[in-house]
Amino acid sequence: MTARIAIIGAGAAGLGAAWFLRQQQDAGADLEFRVYDQDTRTGGKVAGETVPDPVTGKPWLIDGGPDCFSAYKQAPTRIARELGFEDDLLPSDMRRRGTWIVRDGRPHRLPEGFRLFIPTQMRPLLETELLSEEGKRRMLEELWAPQKVLAPGEPNEESLEGFIVRRFGRETLDYFAEPFIGGVHAGDPKTMSLGASFPSYLEMEQSSGSLIRGTILAEARRSATRADHDPDEKPQSVFSTFKGGLQQLTDALTAAIGVERFCLNTRIRDLRQDPHALQEEAVGGARSRTRATPPAASLSAAFSFTAEHLEPQPVDAHAAHPGDVDPHPPRVVSVEQVEVDAVIIATESFAGAALTRALDPRLSELYASIPCSSSATASFGFDEATLGLSLDGFGILVPEVEGRDLLALTFSSSKWQGHAPQGRVLLRGFAGTPLNQTVMERSDAELTALMLAEIRDILGLDPSIEPLFSRFYRWTGGMAQYTLGHEQRVAEIDRRVAARPGLAVAGGCFRGIGVPNCLDGGRQAAEKLLADLQIGVR
Repeated sequence: MTARIAIIGAGAAGLGAAWFLRQQQDAGADLEFRVYDQDTRTGGKVAGETVPDPVTGKPWLIDGGPDCFSAYKQAPTRIARELGFEDDLLPSDMRRRGTWIVRDGRPHRLPEGFRLFIPTQMRPLLETELLSEEGKRRMLEELWAPQKVLAPGEPNEESLEGFIVRRFGRETLDYFAEPFIGGVHAGDPKTMSLGASFPSYLEMEQSSGSLIRGTILAEARRSATRADHDPDEKPQSVFSTFKGGLQQLTDALTAAIGVERFCLNTRIRDLRQDPHALQEEAVGGARSRTRATPPAASLSAAFSFTAEHLEPQPVDAHAAHPGDVDPHPPRVVSVEQVEVDAVIIATESFAGAALTRALDPRLSELYASIPCSSSATASFGFDEATLGLSLDGFGILVPEVEGRDLLALTFSSSKWQGHAPQGRVLLRGFAGTPLNQTVMERSDAELTALMLAEIRDILGLDPSIEPLFSRFYRWTGGMAQYTLGHEQRVAEIDRRVAARPGLAVAGGCFRGIGVPNCLDGGRQAAEKLLADLQIGVR
């Protein structure tokens, strides 16, 4: 009998699961699946658009959510190869690489040799104005700082603030570590779990005794490997996207999975499991399958839920905010009761908490204990001649201690070739951290104006210079926070889900917020279900 699978959530995790199931289906697996999402589109926070230049009509590429992925993680490249557009991979433009950090109201270039907040060359560190003389001395003392002593079986758990201050001092936390690490995760250094977010730093302390020493040794090993392979090889980009923007990946996945398998504008409620399903399977009831019968505890169980089909919401092309939660929910136009053999939950943590409340109250509590923060991006197109600036680098980070609402500024047209027409400049601001959620109470127009004002101030632009256009994206509750204890919470979620045949979970609230992590997590969730259903992977 054909296995029926529901995937709740059409973001990167849900698409990763659906693509794997589609591949297995094409290889002969006896299954069918549908992907449900409340939004009008697939891709989740991977969202963007092509905007015609208001003067020339030439295209600008706008990323509303993430604009890239780590080139060291293989899932996007693998999928691009499988779908036939690997040639569209676009590394960041290394000719213009570089980062600036704001201190005392003005940007300073990150010194050469820094790997995030870790120096690998001494002279640039000693010459930078980003740290005081005392801050430089304290940073260098990390070479001799004692490593944390762990008792047998003790988890290596520490906050970002505690770890960096212990090893490097407060100034390094404020002007290097928090803007980089906190900027990626938009987290609060006091509560952010470094072990859940960047475990390699905790591991490096244990293995090398010093992050500076460990990073220098790792760089030397990579350089030796490059020299053996190709002595003339140029530095490789750490980040990549696609020529059509990151949404090219999710759009291609949607088409390859099959648009007929998606049920959008649909809200899922009342997820439940049939308490008699296991017993029916064990006695060869109506849901039994024509294959060797495994132990009853490992058999799939039937699930049911209510699918509320919503009235599609119009999209404002001039102020898109697909991640926003509408204070006036769309009207329900029809209701459907759905029964399936297995379910993948691929949503944000707050949505997972609501979905699992009736199914498993403890699992719902664990979901709810993973907090989320809201954020927004605003992209601005400028005429290069009017702007009067030569933007050298990929962007500017704004430390929390600077007291601004702008968290970061990306020079999108410098970072990505082809994202802006010749003679144009594309800038993208980012706002919203757990320490400054009040800024998200402002309207779309107010937030856009606020970010533009701060960009003008930081870059020293004439206030009279107006952008050719702007695009705004709001993400309400879109950024999971890996707070202290996150790894233990996720481990308990894993145990509860493993003990429930036919249920799997995935998403950025578990083991990485990046697109590759979500794609891999979706695939792993699908593999778990096929094992539960006794369907061999091909």
